[in-house]
Amino acid sequence: MGKKLKVKEKASPAKSGKVFNFRVLIESEEEDVIREIEITEDHTFEDFHDAIKKAFGFTGKQMASFYISNEDWEKGQEITLVPMDLDNSEEEEKVMVMSETKLRQLIKKPKTKILFIFDFLTMWTFYVELLGTGEPEKKTKYPRCTKKTGKAPAQNSKKAGKMGEDEDEMMKEFKGDPKSADVFSDEIFEGFDDFEEGFNDLEDMDGFSEIDKF
Repeated sequence: MGKKLKVKEKASPAKSGKVFNFRVLIESEEEDVIREIEITEDHTFEDFHDAIKKAFGFTGKQMASFYISNEDWEKGQEITLVPMDLDNSEEEEKVMVMSETKLRQLIKKPKTKILFIFDFLTMWTFYVELLGTGEPEKKTKYPRCTKKTGKAPAQNSKKAGKMGEDEDEMMKEFKGDPKSADVFSDEIFEGFDDFEEGFNDLEDMDGFSEIDKF
């Protein structure tokens, strides 16, 4: 038998273009947890989504979105993981899809800020900021995590639908939790004495005594 010829597979072409250097901070109560990620402008937002998850040790295919933001981290253009069938009016911005959108399409200025929300039940929030750009290094695979600061929280450490501290405290007061602030404070009954005096005056009026009281 003749020897089988081994067909050498062609390597997939490397991504070209300049390299973005991003700082990514995850919202955490414990400490500042930061990762720096390098990725080329020709990668998609889906590639970036995967790189962030990997850098923080997150897994799964939960719903997620990027939002191009301003200086105050307000949500702007949305780039979602899966197509959304929304009846957007002409005035509203079209929702873009990660797999179809390259970074260079939306990242055009220095210090661009982006919000990344992962898992719409637990609402993990990542604050992404462009630190700078550079040229790709030879024989370097992108995207890559170049710096780690702090220990990433466990993905399951945040419960679905967990309320913030303010809402939680408000609900404690509503339910009359004795550990919370005094629900029946003087402010609630302010002016009650005046009402009671006025009610007593009504009893002195003719005919009022004939009305059934409860």
